Amino acid sequence: MVGYDMTMISLGNDLYKFRVVAYRDVLGIPIQNSFYFSVFKNSDNSAAPTPNFTASQINYVAITY
Repeated sequence: MVGYDMTMISLGNDLYKFRVVAYRDVLGIPIQNSFYFSVFKNSDNSAAPTPNFTASQINYVAITY
């Protein structure tokens, strides 16, 4: 992977939108179809109420340099 951008936005009522944009070289290793994440509280580094989830690939776009 060449790079990534990860964003978590509060939607209110303890709901969040989680977005990951991953960048890779087209000649490199193929990108996975999903990513597994663990979430921890910043205050004490303990597991969040929903500590684990999988984000699936929704879209794929080729970028021209």
